[in-house]
Amino acid sequence: MQAFKWRLETLRLMEKEELEFEYVEQKVKCEHKKNVCEVLLMIVLLGIVMGIWREFFAFIRISYQYTVTSGYDGIKEMNICFLLSVILAAALTLAILIPVRDGVEDMKAAKRDLAIIEIAMREKEDER
Repeated sequence: MQAFKWRLETLRLMEKEELEFEYVEQKVKCEHKKNVCEVLLMIVLLGIVMGIWREFFAFIRISYQYTVTSGYDGIKEMNICFLLSVILAAALTLAILIPVRDGVEDMKAAKRDLAIIEIAMREKEDER
């Protein structure tokens, strides 16, 4: 609440042209962040559609077949391959989801600031 009041007061002290500039800059930032999030989500969807997970499970199947056909009890090796595969899949998933989450949070903050700027602009218009 304190940050809101401080930002609104800062904007109230600006001239109309400065306020309009802030509005345009914030609007552009908001659109850019939205576009970045959309691109990241498209990458995730393309990865799913193109079968990244299919390749992941094919690797597990091949490693299982290798340990079974090697002629000795390869349960330890199979467990290690499975664990490495799960770690790799989790790391790749997090590497994509963390930037998406951060982008959404940034977009939320940008929209909040845009709304504050709009309030200040309305107040400027009401003064005249």
